[in-house]
This record gives sequence, structure tokens and C-alpha cells, in this order.
Amino acid sequence: MFDGLETLAAFSRHGTSARAAVALRITQAAVSKRIAALEKELGFPLLRRSGRLAVLTDAAAAFLRDAEPHLAAIREARTRACLTDRSPLRLALSESLALSWGGEWVAGFQSKHPEIRLDLHVHRAPLAVQQVAAGKYDLAVTPSWTGTPKNLQSFVIGREKIVLLASRLPFAPSDTYDVLTIEETSATWSGVDQQIQSACKRLGIRLVIAGRIESFAAVVQMARVGLRHGLAPAGIGASLGFPRERTIDIFDGRVAREITLVCRASVSRNPAVKTFREYLETEMKARQ
Repeated sequence: MFDGLETLAAFSRHGTSARAAVALRITQAAVSKRIAALEKELGFPLLRRSGRLAVLTDAAAAFLRDAEPHLAAIREARTRACLTDRSPLRLALSESLALSWGGEWVAGFQSKHPEIRLDLHVHRAPLAVQQVAAGKYDLAVTPSWTGTPKNLQSFVIGREKIVLLASRLPFAPSDTYDVLTIEETSATWSGVDQQIQSACKRLGIRLVIAGRIESFAAVVQMARVGLRHGLAPAGIGASLGFPRERTIDIFDGRVAREITLVCRASVSRNPAVKTFREYLETEMKARQ
């Protein structure tokens, strides 16, 4: 019933199911489903049509006036319970983020918020997200993945540029680059492929994929020893010590992978998760 009451209150505040859905970070269909379930439980109509819009019935408005003070008390009680819960947040990082800024994020967050413990795991992005969906982990931080289940909430925390790691200096700008990069089935490539095609067309660049490697760490190393240029996220190159003067933004900032935090709706309301998400958003902004 609590979710239904929260949803009805959001509908009352925002005026439409679409705006309520945005405020609650759920789908518009979920708003309708929750209100219908609450209506069935209470036994009286909650919404009526007024022109093209739906509005609260008089009975629903009266009920909400009586219920809202109790809703506020429940929210406060839940927040206090979450803050006193000492169980760790089970966090999965994608491998590529663990190679990039992930370790710094976790260490920095634990230093700043010792009261919130993180139980850290590292997987390929699809597996990390699937394990959240299965309930094994509370949240995952990964590149945006097209296969994320619809029953999970996904929050974009920032963008990480894709750059060219020059195999040697001096670097000569060209209209064609032979590069090594990550395999096509990776979460990162699926998220940036269309961006790369669009940027190349706009900038008059042609990429020749000379080889695809399973690990961005290997891409960085091959570029470091001068085998071929590498195409990789900027953070991975920087974290692995690739020379800054050989890190070239050939796409002029037009290509970047989205970094997302993924969790179930119930987990997203945990104050510790909100604190962690806000910390990550701040860290990403500092790196852009």
C-alpha cells in the first residue's frame, strides 16, 4: 500500500501521471498500475476524468489529506532505519570501470563516508547488471548497456570520452586511422558505435579497425609499445599511465560512453545509495 500512497501523493502534487512518473523515477505505466492497485485495496475510485485530464476524486483528496502526515512519518522512519542498517551495499563494477576510475571512486567514497560500507565485486558489464536483476547485488556501476532489464532503474552519472591513444610521437593528424579497440559485443562499443560513425562522417575521419581485443588494458598496452593506435576510454588510458601527450581527442569531444548506476526501484530509495550516486556524479563532473 505504501508505494500506492506515495504514487497517489506524487500524482496529486504534479498533476499528471507523466510528471509523477518522472518525480518517482518509474514508468508512466507503473504509476497507473500502482494507483489501480491502491484503488482496488481501498474500495473506492481515486481518479475521474476532467476533460482530457485525470484528477483526484473528492474521496481520494480527502483520504490523501488524512494519510499524508502518516506518509511523512513512514518516510522518516524508513530513512532512520536505512541509516542505522550496517549491512554493506553489494556493489558490482564493470571491468572497464575498475581499470578506469572505479577503484578511486570506491576508495574515495569509503574515506568520505566510512559509515556506509561497500561490498565490492568486478564483472563484465552485462553480468554485473544481470546479477543486480537477480538480487545478488544491490547496484552496479557500468557503461550504459542496451540489454539492461526494464525492471531496473538506470541513472546516468556522467560521460567518459573515447580517445585515440597514439602509438608514437610525433602524432600526424590524418583522415584515416588504423586502430585497435574493444570487441563489438562489449557494453562500451554498443554504446558508442553510432556516435563514432556520426562523428567520423561529420569530421571527415575514416577509422580502420585493425583488430578487436577483449580487454581495454590490452588495447592500451599495444598502443604504448607502438604496435598500433588504440581507441579506448580516456580514464582507462590515464589510470594505466598512458602518456598524456599521446592521448588525442580525434572526435573533438563528440564521442563518449555513458556511465550508469543500475539498481532496483526499492534500492534506489535507500539514502546510502542516493549518497553514493551523488558522490559519483560529482566525481564524474570533476573529470569532464
